[in-house]
Amino acid sequence: MKIGFSGKINKKAGVCKVKVERYKREENLVSFEVEADFAKVLENEEQAFQDLSSDLKIPGFRQGKVPRGIFEAKFGREMILSRAAEKAANHLYPEALKIQKIDPVDFPTKFEITQLEQDKPFRFSIEVEVKPEVKLGKYKGIKVEVEKEKVDAQKVEQSLDQYRSRFAVYEKTDKAAGDQSEVVLQLECFEGDQLVPELQLKEQVVRIGGRFFPEKLEKEILGLKAGGEKEFDLSLGQELAFEHLRDKTLHYKLKISEVREKILPEWNQELLDKLNIKDKTVDQLREETKQNLEKQAEQQYQEKITDEIIKEIIENSKFTVPEIMIKKEQENQLHRLKESVGRMGISYEQYLNIIQKPEQALFDEFKPQAEKNVRADLILEAIEEKEEIKASEEDVQKELEKIKPAEQSMEDFKQKIHESWVEQIKHHLQRKKTLDFIVEQAKVK
Repeated sequence: MKIGFSGKINKKAGVCKVKVERYKREENLVSFEVEADFAKVLENEEQAFQDLSSDLKIPGFRQGKVPRGIFEAKFGREMILSRAAEKAANHLYPEALKIQKIDPVDFPTKFEITQLEQDKPFRFSIEVEVKPEVKLGKYKGIKVEVEKEKVDAQKVEQSLDQYRSRFAVYEKTDKAAGDQSEVVLQLECFEGDQLVPELQLKEQVVRIGGRFFPEKLEKEILGLKAGGEKEFDLSLGQELAFEHLRDKTLHYKLKISEVREKILPEWNQELLDKLNIKDKTVDQLREETKQNLEKQAEQQYQEKITDEIIKEIIENSKFTVPEIMIKKEQENQLHRLKESVGRMGISYEQYLNIIQKPEQALFDEFKPQAEKNVRADLILEAIEEKEEIKASEEDVQKELEKIKPAEQSMEDFKQKIHESWVEQIKHHLQRKKTLDFIVEQAKVK
C-alpha cells in the first residue's frame, strides 16, 4: 500500500514506543523504517473516519452524518485504517527523527506503509533529505589580504553631492550625453523586418544611471548629442520583461531629441535651509560626512575580511548542498527584496516593470549567492559544534536589556515576547561569536 505523506508534522505528539530500523544514508538522502504498536493506528481510527465522512454525501443521510456501519459496508474498513495509519505516522515521524538524530531539510520525499495488519506491529518507511555532513577543511590561520578604502576629499564631495542632487535641475545642453545626463529619445525596435511595438518609445525621458532603463541601452546613449542617431543590434537577455523576446538579438534605431545637463546648486545657507540642516555649517557637515564615511569604510573593511575568510573555508571544505536548501534561501532573498521594494513606496509589480525583468529571472539570479549563503551557514554551524561555541544566558540577557522598553520590567518583557524571538537572538549572538572566532584565528594583511 502506497500513499502520500499527509501534511504537517505534529510536534506536540506524545512519546510512544517507537523503533527505527534499516537506517541508510546516501549523500544527503536518508531512509529508514519505523515500527510501533498497532494500537497507535487504532487511536486515530475514529478521527480518520470523521475526516473521511465529513464531506461525504449518501442518499438518505445528511452530509457528514453517515453511520460508520454504512460507510464500512460501502467502502470497507481498510479505507479508514489507511487514513488512521497516515495520521499515526504523522505523530510517530518526529519521534523517529529524535531517536535517530535526523535533521531533515524538507518534508519526506517518500512515504510508504509497509505493514498494516491487526495484531502485528505497524510499520512504515520514510525517505527524506537531510543537512549535509560538512567535512571541515582548514578554518584556522586563514591568510587574507584586504585593502581598506581610503576616504579622500573627492569621496567626501561625492557624498555631499547626494544632498545637492535632491535640488538639482536639468538644463538643455549641446554637450554629449554623460553618465548623469537626462535625455529625450525615440526608440524603434525590429525583429527582422517587423516592428516590435512593445519596445517602441516616443519622446521618452530617460535619466542615465537612474536604474529605470536597461543598462545595455543606456550605454548606447552615452556620447550622443541632441539630434544624434544610432542603429545597432543588441540582445538584452533577462533585462527584458517580455519573455518571447528574451535572448533574441534585435535591431534598434535610436534618436536623441534633447540632452539635459545635471546642474547642482551651490553650497550656501539657502541650500542648508532647504535641506532642513539648521545646526551645522557647510564645513561642519563636510567634517561629519568624512567621519561617517570613515566609519563605513572600516565596517566594509571588516566585512570584506570576514567574507574572504568564509570564502576560503568554503573552498577548503567539501560537501554537497541539497537543492531544496538553496531554493529556500532563494525564496528568502526574494521575500527580503519584496520588503525592501515596499519600503521604497512602490509595488513589487511596478519594480519588475522598472527593471524590465520577470520574477523568475530574478529568482534564478539569486541562486549563486543563495548557495554561497547556505554553504557559509552550514560551515559556521559545523565550526560552532566543533569549537563548542555557544551564547550564554548572560549574553542573551544583555541583548534583551538593549531592546526592552525602559519602563517595562524584564519579567513582563519576557512574558510578552515569543520564545522563537529569544531563540533568534541566541542564534544571532552565537553566530557573531563564531565569526569573531574565525577572524581572530586568521592572518590578515
